Amino acid sequence: MVFQVIGLKTALSISSPADWNNAKLTGADFCEIRIDLISNERDSRELIELCKNGLNIPIIATIRSFEEGGKFKGGDEDWRKIIEPWCCCADYIDIERKFSHFSKDIKETDTKIIASAHLNYMPDNNELLSIHRELKGYGDIPKIVVTPGSNEDLLSFIRFTIDAEKPVITSVMGEEFRWARVVLLLFGSMIVYCHSGEKAATGQYHISDMKKILEMII
Repeated sequence: MVFQVIGLKTALSISSPADWNNAKLTGADFCEIRIDLISNERDSRELIELCKNGLNIPIIATIRSFEEGGKFKGGDEDWRKIIEPWCCCADYIDIERKFSHFSKDIKETDTKIIASAHLNYMPDNNELLSIHRELKGYGDIPKIVVTPGSNEDLLSFIRFTIDAEKPVITSVMGEEFRWARVVLLLFGSMIVYCHSGEKAATGQYHISDMKKILEMII
């Protein structure tokens, strides 16, 4: 295996207007707004306005469902109503498979799609390939996050990441193999998601720590 160093991009996940400037200050390459973690309607409106004014880096708008590790428990219409105001200001909308039928309308707004699947288990290679095809079918960038149970699982996922058509985003859930977030980035994943004080997902690194790790490795 050889490193496929494509760009070593970081995405800072935020859920509060107070964290907005951290994306610039930390030198993140992307800013992910975790809509499902925003605490109140006022913060949501403020973040939408900030988003409209731009950030000079691409913005990803994400509603992560409860089933895939987030806090959103609504249905189709709830998801559509919440995401609608973000389509005119975000560069990317993260869409899970169960909401993929909204992808056509979102693409008509000239917004790109990160098609995502977050799994609480480790699929075999055939299932990974099937999920990748499904995500490619409605999105611009497939994102697959798995939960390895062993080093062998992780080696298999690294091999998948190397062989997958690019761009692709791969990562892991949980703390046990959190270091694999760095490894997968080195072997071809497009982005590693980080935090600047409050984790949006278990296992995320602080963005300053991630940047130090990457500097030491490369």
